[in-house]
Amino acid sequence: MPQTLEQIQQRLKTGASPAVQGQVWTATFILLGLRFRKELSERLLTGVMTMEESVTYQAIIEKGQPKEASRLLLRLGQVRFGPPPEKARKTIESMTELDHLERLSERLVQVAGWDELLA
Repeated sequence: MPQTLEQIQQRLKTGASPAVQGQVWTATFILLGLRFRKELSERLLTGVMTMEESVTYQAIIEKGQPKEASRLLLRLGQVRFGPPPEKARKTIESMTELDHLERLSERLVQVAGWDELLA
């Protein structure tokens, strides 16, 4: 595998734009993830910094942010109010706007319970 990655790197250096390089490395990372553990994939691609500049990579990261924000909101809410009712959990998990989830996170310390948080 390291030899294959070295070949990819050499071909990209000989004429691919930084944007294309980032997209190829992002695709490579995704494909490695289908076969190998995350840690191994990351280790194989150590030193490939252009991946983080890829619009594809950034889109993947951005897509995961609302999911992570809703997970954290539910976790902190559970600490403050106890387990969320099913309706509240489903409502929060279905939210896709990061700004809205962040505002709810800020309200978490100002309200008395799940119903008030989501009102």
